[in-house]
Amino acid sequence: MHGMSKFKQNQECKFHFFIKPRLYCIANLQQLMADFKILGRDSNLRKAILKALSDDYSRTIMNYTIEQSKSVVQIVKDCDIPMTTAYRRVNELEENKILKVTGSVVTDDGKKYFLYQNRLKSIYVIFGLEELDVQIVDNEGMGTSAYW
Repeated sequence: MHGMSKFKQNQECKFHFFIKPRLYCIANLQQLMADFKILGRDSNLRKAILKALSDDYSRTIMNYTIEQSKSVVQIVKDCDIPMTTAYRRVNELEENKILKVTGSVVTDDGKKYFLYQNRLKSIYVIFGLEELDVQIVDNEGMGTSAYW
């Protein structure tokens, strides 16, 4: 099964389930569900997330910065986004608390670049009869999470 090679077998874990593209141990389900946060209707973060999801460039930047911090220069190069657009979107996403600055890099020629990472591991938008729920999972502790 695709992705199985990265999964470490746990003696306590007898049941597994697959949510694209990750394999989870059912024992970790309770922790996974505890990580979900439902955003209130008047939440500024909720409004910013919905706006960002409606924009191709913002979605691309959000997706590209989930697992690792990236500079705007890396985003421009790897995601084929125009430089001014990338800076504008990154600034907007940072102001709205979707991206966070995780560090900086100084190049040999003295230029300083900030590194940005998505604060959100995942976003779930549920649309139904007279309802629009936005649920998030924070991107805390990347690399140490039981299900990444």
